[in-house]
Amino acid sequence: MRGAQPLVSAAALDRVRVLPPGRRVTMSREGDVLPPGFAHSPFSIPWTARRVYREVSATDALVLAVFEDRVVVRRERFHPMAHPLRHLLFDRFAVVVVFLVAWLVASRRRGNDPRR
Repeated sequence: MRGAQPLVSAAALDRVRVLPPGRRVTMSREGDVLPPGFAHSPFSIPWTARRVYREVSATDALVLAVFEDRVVVRRERFHPMAHPLRHLLFDRFAVVVVFLVAWLVASRRRGNDPRR
């Protein structure tokens, strides 16, 4: 039973810190308590994760995506709370939405073209 144990052990987080930025590591979920130094991330879209937590540091933050039985830990180069516009512009979901809206606007304009 998972009691007052952290989601991921401190030793496991230290192993992820030495990996290059962008690398994802999937670990089994050990508990329900948030490790010290992490906070809920309002700028992240969690895919199917229950919650996304981000390390509160200036650079090279760790991101925890918490699922039912596992935790995916990723190391990021920049902390998006310090750069919310950059995070919004380069977030994969925002990019897909921008291209989709641009395609819809372009196709609608082609349909209303008086030269046709």
